[in-house]
Amino acid sequence: MLNQPDYSRYDQEQLRQIRRSIDAERFPERVAQIEARLAELAAQPSVSAASPAAAAAAAVADRPRADPASYRPAMRRAAKVMACVAVVDVAAGIWNAVHGMGSMFNIDVSSLVVMLLLAFGGLRIAVVLRWLSMVGVPMLAVWPLVVFFQPLDLTLTQLALQPSACVINFLLPMFKSGMSLWMLYLLSDPAIRQARAFEGRKPYDMRVPLALGALLLAGYGVMFFTLMMGERGRHAEQLAAQKEGAKYRYHVNNIRVMGSSNGTVVSATVVVWNGTFVGGMDVSWQE
Repeated sequence: MLNQPDYSRYDQEQLRQIRRSIDAERFPERVAQIEARLAELAAQPSVSAASPAAAAAAAVADRPRADPASYRPAMRRAAKVMACVAVVDVAAGIWNAVHGMGSMFNIDVSSLVVMLLLAFGGLRIAVVLRWLSMVGVPMLAVWPLVVFFQPLDLTLTQLALQPSACVINFLLPMFKSGMSLWMLYLLSDPAIRQARAFEGRKPYDMRVPLALGALLLAGYGVMFFTLMMGERGRHAEQLAAQKEGAKYRYHVNNIRVMGSSNGTVVSATVVVWNGTFVGGMDVSWQE
């Protein structure tokens, strides 16, 4: 016979956890002992009065729990969406690496992480990911305009000389944006909202993350135009032109500003192109 556990050594929270996990049909006598011990502890006013943290924990433990079967299907559908994104992302990364246009270490694994969270996470994961996805909606809304942030001649030259890379680098973010919106739609399933309501949790106001996303987008826009189209951007293009001359055109597409003990160091990536060539050049200087 198995040894009988000594339930007098456990507090209320531990006893509740044991009660939820025990097989009542197999061990009815243990269930009776646990419930008797819980009743005994509940009759001790000094314990509950002296332990507000324990009382709060007990209240959380007593909160009704939604059946995972009610909301897990929606999360699994969202996980499948992100699995598609992860597969396409890895395939594009391998293609770029094989054709010398990137490194395997540059593959974005965020979609894979989100897929795993959705596949194995609980209700709170679904709510948090929905909130974070709503923050990204403003950026997704303006993404189609990104192509207009570089000279039209550069875009046409890239299409003529590097059609596959140009299509991949433009369509991949569009694909990921569309799938992210689909994931957001799936995480807005009524079953998830009803599960939160069943557990007595208040619904989040989705206007808050949407407003936060709009503010972040505005801040990014100000930074983009200040750096890329400001004095630093023009200086980066001038440095590239000094090295390669007038046979190319130049467009800065990335600037990094880093502080150091010797001052501010600025580095930039400049796209260099003409009718027969498109490449990149790194320049840097200290301010």
